[in-house]
Amino acid sequence: MKRKLINFNIFIILVGLLFIISGCNNNKCQINLYIDNKLFKQVDIDDTNYSLPTEAKNYKNLIWIDDDNKIYTTNDGKGIEKVTPNLKLKGKSVPEQIVAITDLTQIKNEKNVIYVLTKDLDLKGNINYVSIELTSILYGNNHSISNLKLTEANSSNKYGIFSKNTGAIYNLNINNISLNLNIDNELEIGLLVVENSGLIINCNLTGDLILNNKENASEQIIVGGLVGENSSIVKNSATNIQMVLDAKSFILAGNLVGLNNGSIDQSSSKGQITLQSEAPSYSFGSSDKEKNVIGGLVGKNGLGHEITNSYSTSLINVPSSNCALILGGLVGLNQGQINSNYATGNIDALSEYGSIDAGGLVGINQNSIKNTYATGNISIVSKEENTCAGGLVGSNYDDSDTSEKAIPEIITSYATGNVYALSSAYARKATGGGLVGINSGSIKDCLATGNVLLSDNSYDSFGGGLVGDEYGKSNIENCFKIENQIINCSQESSIGKLVEEKDLTTDFYQNALNFAEAIWNFTTYPTLKKVSA
Repeated sequence: MKRKLINFNIFIILVGLLFIISGCNNNKCQINLYIDNKLFKQVDIDDTNYSLPTEAKNYKNLIWIDDDNKIYTTNDGKGIEKVTPNLKLKGKSVPEQIVAITDLTQIKNEKNVIYVLTKDLDLKGNINYVSIELTSILYGNNHSISNLKLTEANSSNKYGIFSKNTGAIYNLNINNISLNLNIDNELEIGLLVVENSGLIINCNLTGDLILNNKENASEQIIVGGLVGENSSIVKNSATNIQMVLDAKSFILAGNLVGLNNGSIDQSSSKGQITLQSEAPSYSFGSSDKEKNVIGGLVGKNGLGHEITNSYSTSLINVPSSNCALILGGLVGLNQGQINSNYATGNIDALSEYGSIDAGGLVGINQNSIKNTYATGNISIVSKEENTCAGGLVGSNYDDSDTSEKAIPEIITSYATGNVYALSSAYARKATGGGLVGINSGSIKDCLATGNVLLSDNSYDSFGGGLVGDEYGKSNIENCFKIENQIINCSQESSIGKLVEEKDLTTDFYQNALNFAEAIWNFTTYPTLKKVSA
């Protein structure tokens, strides 16, 4: 594929864009050309070389972007390899300057700039890079920045490629990034962006993050594999991070985003989060900021914010903690909306002091979960009180101090993982359920199939194939557990209708559980149509 842009003040004026055409219907294709969201021209083409109309040269400062936010330049060596009917190319006339990036340090904290990555960058750990704020637009063009080692020399204590993003980042791959911190003060980490109030679309990141926090910080430390704190949009993005956190402070961490106060869509995480915490043992969980909150995808999903069409396969391992834990395969603490998501990672945790709430999808749910599933196994041991685990959600209740309390709900969801919970405290039993450990909210049209094994029968332990225990405003409608579940506890709950595993058919999910055909693919255990691994 060939195309041509005249270089005028760093290739600002568009003259032509060449395509090699293939895969058109009946040897005909139509390309719709837009400038500033207005139709510029419709062009019918056949299997021949084609260039954009020369009239476009009258538009100064013009770039062309396709529907996947790929920008077309002369230097990236790639173009459209296959043109399909009605492909749209959006021309954008802009006053900004366009800078072709051949070195990461070319990105400056400047407004009104469009940065275009024109080649893969292999930094091999040799660059002394300190985080900056991105206030403009960065088009990665599906290129990669590899082997970047972030430095500890950072006066702002915000660790990532960008300390803040108020612009936009598109189509960027970060490979084998590393951060190894030994620090004794407050900090916030997001390996791509620490604080995001702009756009992050189609960005992928792999790497390692090691934190040794040597002193107690007064605020909870926020850690995110891609973004530390998101207050805007993260979409079509993914991480594969090995995260090791050894802290004397409280941690809020997620393999994609630490704290989400925005929107996350069509994104995913892989890898593992390992936490060894020596936070102050005086905290027994009065506030989530006095707990370690860990999620495979997101640590905490804030009130009114949404995670959709996403998944996590991340593992969570806490070999030792001396304070309360909230752990979820997808999200640790949910105060917003989770719709059409799943998680498959296992959770293993030990708490020397303090409670544990752990769920295959969410540790504590205080708002809404719809169209989800979890398959990971949960294994938690606490030497203190309030050990609670569920195949999907550990605790489904809202004990927050906000005036905007919602009735926590779980709708059209299922869990298949096994649940093991042990508490050695006399003050409070272990509680576990195949779907939910303890419930005071609403659960409707749900299924659980995993085994539930709780503490020794000499202690009080409440377990159930569907829900371990309930209180308050608990409302459970049309929910099922399978007949061959193994339940080992001192007090077994009878909540949930029985169904045999052989009867888990398409008809059962559609008619008995009201799973919508538009959302689910039906097998023995359904999968989500809009979420792919």
